[in-house]
Amino acid sequence: MVKNLIDSSLKNEVTADAGMVNRELNATFYYLNGVADSVEQNDFSDETARRAYLSGTIGRYDMIPTGAYLALNDGTFIYPADASVEEGIDVSQKDWYKEAMGYTNKYFYYYDLPYFDNATGKLCATVQRHVHLKDGREGAFVADLMIGSVQKKLKDVKLYETGKAMMVTTDGMVLSYDKKDACGKNLKDLKNDAILTGISKVLNAKDGVVTKVDCGHKYYMATSTIQGTNWKVVIYAKTSEVLATLYHMVAILAIFTIVVVAAVVFLMTRIMNQLI
Repeated sequence: MVKNLIDSSLKNEVTADAGMVNRELNATFYYLNGVADSVEQNDFSDETARRAYLSGTIGRYDMIPTGAYLALNDGTFIYPADASVEEGIDVSQKDWYKEAMGYTNKYFYYYDLPYFDNATGKLCATVQRHVHLKDGREGAFVADLMIGSVQKKLKDVKLYETGKAMMVTTDGMVLSYDKKDACGKNLKDLKNDAILTGISKVLNAKDGVVTKVDCGHKYYMATSTIQGTNWKVVIYAKTSEVLATLYHMVAILAIFTIVVVAAVVFLMTRIMNQLI
C-alpha cells in the first residue's frame, strides 16, 4: 500500500510539473493567436501602424520578451524588438519562412529544434503561423519562446531531500537541468553525468510510469510529455529518500513485533512453569 502511494505521489508530481509548463505555454499561445488574428483582420493605415501594434507584444509574457514579428511575401519584414535586425534580410530565403508558408491552417507550429538566441543568449524555441492579411498579402507570424522562465520554475521543484525536475526532448536535448551548462546539449554528449545517463533510459517510457534506474545511486524516475511538443518533464529522486518513511515504518513494526513475541514467549514460559 505504501509503495503504491509513493508511486502515485511521484506520478502526480511529474504531472503537476508538466501541467505548470503547459499552462505557461498555453497562455502564451492564446495571446499570440489573438495577436495573429488581429494582424489578419484589422486594417492598418501603413507598416508603421502595424509595427506599433506588434510592439505591444514585446515582454507581454515572460516567454516572449522580444515579442512577435512578421515576414510577408512582398519582402516586408517587421521586427519591432530591434529594427536593425530587419536590414539586409531576404525573408523569402529563410527556412522558417518557407516552412510557415507551407502551412494550410491557422495553428502555431514549432520550427526546428530549440536553440540559443543571438540577441538574448537564452535557450528558446521558435513558433510560427501562416497569416493572410486583408490587403491580399500573406506571410509568417513568428515569435521566439524563451525557455528561461520555465527553466526557473522547474529548477525550484524539490523532491524529498535531493530530488529535482528537469526537461528534455525525446531526441535527448536538455532543455532544463540543475547544471545550466548542460542545457542545449544532447544526453549522449553528457555521459560524465550519471543522472543524465540514467534519464536517457526512461525517455521512451510511458508517461506516469515510475521506473527504478541505477545511476551509481538508485533513483526513481517518472516522465510527462508537454502537450503538442516532444518535450518531456522528468522528475528524479533517490530511492533511499523516497522509501525512507517506509523503511522507518518497517523498522518500527519489526521492533514492535520482536517485543510482542518476546513478551508472549516470556508469559507463556511463566504460565507453563506454573502449570508444571
